[in-house]
Amino acid sequence: LVKDAREAGGLGRSLAMCDFSGSMQSSGKNGDTPYWVSMAMGLLISELTTEEFKDTFLTFDSNPMLHRLAKGDVFEKLASIGHVGQGLSTDFQKAMDLVLGNLKASRCKPGEEPDNLIVITDMNWDAACASHQTSRYTAHSYRHVVKTSPWQTHIQMIRENFRRAGEDLHGVPFVPPRIVIWNLR
Repeated sequence: LVKDAREAGGLGRSLAMCDFSGSMQSSGKNGDTPYWVSMAMGLLISELTTEEFKDTFLTFDSNPMLHRLAKGDVFEKLASIGHVGQGLSTDFQKAMDLVLGNLKASRCKPGEEPDNLIVITDMNWDAACASHQTSRYTAHSYRHVVKTSPWQTHIQMIRENFRRAGEDLHGVPFVPPRIVIWNLR
Protein backbone atom coordinates (compact mmCIF):
# COMPACT_ATOMS: atom_id res chain seq x y z
CA LEU A 1 0.00 0.00 0.00
CA VAL A 2 2.76 2.43 0.94
CA LYS A 3 4.81 1.55 -2.15
CA ASP A 4 1.82 2.06 -4.49
CA ALA A 5 0.88 5.36 -2.84
CA ARG A 6 4.48 6.65 -3.07
CA GLU A 7 4.63 5.70 -6.76
CA ALA A 8 1.38 7.62 -7.27
CA GLY A 9 3.01 10.74 -5.80
CA GLY A 10 2.45 10.36 -2.07
CA LEU A 11 0.80 13.06 0.02
CA GLY A 12 3.31 15.91 -0.28
CA ARG A 13 3.59 18.27 2.67
CA SER A 14 0.78 16.73 4.71
CA LEU A 15 0.40 16.30 8.44
CA ALA A 16 -2.01 13.86 10.10
CA MET A 17 -3.92 14.97 13.19
CA CYS A 18 -4.94 11.80 15.03
CA ASP A 19 -7.77 11.82 17.55
CA PHE A 20 -7.01 9.44 20.43
CA SER A 21 -9.45 10.99 22.90
CA GLY A 22 -11.77 8.98 25.10
CA SER A 23 -14.70 9.09 22.68
CA MET A 24 -12.61 7.28 20.06
CA GLN A 25 -12.55 4.21 22.31
CA SER A 26 -16.24 4.12 23.13
CA SER A 27 -18.11 4.21 19.86
CA GLY A 28 -21.00 1.93 20.75
CA LYS A 29 -21.18 -1.19 18.61
CA ASN A 30 -17.83 -0.33 16.96
CA GLY A 31 -16.02 -0.46 20.30
CA ASP A 32 -12.56 1.04 19.96
CA THR A 33 -12.37 0.72 16.16
CA PRO A 34 -12.13 4.51 15.54
CA TYR A 35 -9.12 4.68 17.88
CA TRP A 36 -7.22 1.98 15.98
CA VAL A 37 -8.18 3.35 12.56
CA SER A 38 -6.92 6.78 13.63
CA MET A 39 -3.62 5.23 14.68
CA ALA A 40 -3.31 3.20 11.46
CA MET A 41 -4.10 6.21 9.28
CA GLY A 42 -1.62 8.36 11.21
CA LEU A 43 1.09 5.76 10.61
CA LEU A 44 0.21 5.50 6.92
CA ILE A 45 0.02 9.25 6.31
CA SER A 46 3.32 9.81 8.13
CA GLU A 47 4.94 7.36 5.68
CA LEU A 48 3.64 9.19 2.61
CA THR A 49 4.63 12.78 3.37
CA THR A 50 7.69 14.82 2.52
CA GLU A 51 10.81 14.53 4.69
CA GLU A 52 9.97 17.47 6.98
CA PHE A 53 6.73 15.75 8.08
CA LYS A 54 7.80 12.10 7.70
CA ASP A 55 7.24 9.86 10.74
CA THR A 56 5.37 12.66 12.51
CA PHE A 57 1.76 13.23 13.39
CA LEU A 58 -0.16 15.66 15.55
CA THR A 59 -2.31 14.38 18.41
CA PHE A 60 -5.76 15.84 18.81
CA ASP A 61 -6.62 15.95 22.48
CA SER A 62 -6.52 18.12 25.61
CA ASN A 63 -2.78 18.75 25.23
CA PRO A 64 -1.90 18.20 21.57
CA MET A 65 1.65 17.37 20.63
CA LEU A 66 3.70 16.63 17.57
CA HIS A 67 4.64 12.99 18.00
CA ARG A 68 7.78 11.70 16.31
CA LEU A 69 7.58 7.98 15.58
CA ALA A 70 10.49 5.70 16.42
CA LYS A 71 12.70 4.59 13.56
CA GLY A 72 12.23 1.01 12.50
CA ASP A 73 9.49 -1.25 11.24
CA VAL A 74 5.75 -0.77 11.69
CA PHE A 75 5.79 -2.64 15.03
CA GLU A 76 8.48 -0.35 16.50
CA LYS A 77 6.59 2.71 15.25
CA LEU A 78 3.35 1.45 16.72
CA ALA A 79 5.03 0.74 20.05
CA SER A 80 6.42 4.30 20.13
CA ILE A 81 2.88 5.68 20.10
CA GLY A 82 2.09 4.09 23.45
CA HIS A 83 -0.53 6.19 25.15
CA VAL A 84 0.02 9.60 23.54
CA GLY A 85 -3.01 11.79 23.09
CA GLN A 86 -5.21 10.14 25.69
CA GLY A 87 -6.82 13.36 26.96
CA LEU A 88 -10.55 13.58 27.48
CA SER A 89 -10.94 16.74 25.43
CA THR A 90 -10.27 17.45 21.74
CA ASP A 91 -8.79 20.91 21.52
CA PHE A 92 -8.54 21.58 17.78
CA GLN A 93 -7.66 25.19 18.41
CA LYS A 94 -4.74 24.28 20.68
CA ALA A 95 -3.49 21.85 18.01
CA MET A 96 -3.58 24.61 15.37
CA ASP A 97 -1.83 26.92 17.82
CA LEU A 98 0.87 24.25 18.18
CA VAL A 99 1.32 23.97 14.39
CA LEU A 100 1.66 27.73 14.08
CA GLY A 101 3.97 27.96 17.10
CA ASN A 102 6.26 25.32 15.56
CA LEU A 103 6.33 27.15 12.23
CA LYS A 104 7.37 30.31 14.04
CA ALA A 105 9.93 28.59 16.30
CA SER A 106 11.60 26.85 13.37
CA ARG A 107 11.53 30.09 11.33
CA CYS A 108 9.74 28.17 8.57
CA LYS A 109 9.64 30.10 5.31
CA PRO A 110 6.38 30.62 3.40
CA GLY A 111 5.96 27.65 1.09
CA GLU A 112 7.41 25.20 3.64
CA GLU A 113 4.32 25.01 5.86
CA PRO A 114 2.06 21.95 5.63
CA ASP A 115 -0.22 21.96 2.57
CA ASN A 116 -2.73 19.57 4.13
CA LEU A 117 -3.84 18.81 7.64
CA ILE A 118 -5.65 15.47 7.59
CA VAL A 119 -7.82 15.25 10.71
CA ILE A 120 -8.83 11.70 11.66
CA THR A 121 -11.59 11.94 14.25
CA ASP A 122 -15.06 10.99 15.43
CA MET A 123 -16.15 14.64 15.13
CA ASN A 124 -16.31 15.44 18.86
CA TRP A 125 -14.28 18.55 19.60
CA ASP A 126 -14.18 21.66 21.73
CA ALA A 127 -15.57 25.08 20.89
CA ALA A 128 -13.21 27.68 19.40
CA CYS A 129 -12.11 30.67 21.53
CA ALA A 130 -10.52 34.05 20.87
CA SER A 131 -7.11 35.04 22.28
CA HIS A 132 -8.75 36.84 25.23
CA GLN A 133 -10.80 33.76 26.19
CA THR A 134 -9.99 30.46 27.83
CA SER A 135 -11.47 27.09 26.96
CA ARG A 136 -14.21 25.96 29.31
CA TYR A 137 -13.09 22.37 28.66
CA THR A 138 -9.34 22.63 29.26
CA ALA A 139 -8.76 26.17 30.65
CA HIS A 140 -6.25 26.69 27.83
CA SER A 141 -5.58 30.13 26.41
CA TYR A 142 -4.71 30.63 22.76
CA ARG A 143 -1.64 32.72 22.12
CA HIS A 144 -1.68 32.79 18.31
CA VAL A 145 -5.43 33.32 17.87
CA VAL A 146 -6.62 36.50 16.21
CA LYS A 147 -10.37 37.07 16.20
CA THR A 148 -11.24 40.15 14.16
CA SER A 149 -15.04 40.00 14.48
CA PRO A 150 -17.46 38.55 17.03
CA TRP A 151 -18.97 35.95 14.68
CA GLN A 152 -15.81 34.72 13.04
CA THR A 153 -15.51 31.01 12.26
CA HIS A 154 -12.58 28.95 13.42
CA ILE A 155 -11.41 28.57 9.81
CA GLN A 156 -11.44 32.36 9.39
CA MET A 157 -9.36 32.71 12.58
CA ILE A 158 -6.87 30.10 11.34
CA ARG A 159 -6.47 31.94 8.03
CA GLU A 160 -5.91 35.24 9.82
CA ASN A 161 -3.43 33.70 12.28
CA PHE A 162 -1.36 32.15 9.47
CA ARG A 163 -1.45 35.34 7.42
CA ARG A 164 -0.22 37.49 10.30
CA ALA A 165 2.43 35.02 11.48
CA GLY A 166 4.02 34.78 8.02
CA GLU A 167 3.91 38.54 7.55
CA ASP A 168 5.45 39.13 10.99
CA LEU A 169 8.31 36.71 10.30
CA HIS A 170 8.96 37.17 6.59
CA GLY A 171 6.75 39.95 5.23
CA VAL A 172 4.81 37.30 3.28
CA PRO A 173 1.80 35.43 4.70
CA PHE A 174 1.85 31.74 5.53
CA VAL A 175 -0.78 29.78 3.66
CA PRO A 176 -2.89 27.79 6.12
CA PRO A 177 -3.19 24.09 5.37
CA ARG A 178 -6.20 22.69 3.59
CA ILE A 179 -8.07 20.92 6.38
CA VAL A 180 -9.39 17.50 5.41
CA ILE A 181 -11.65 15.97 8.05
CA TRP A 182 -12.17 12.22 7.98
CA ASN A 183 -15.10 11.28 10.21
CA LEU A 184 -14.50 7.76 11.57
CA ARG A 185 -17.83 7.70 13.35
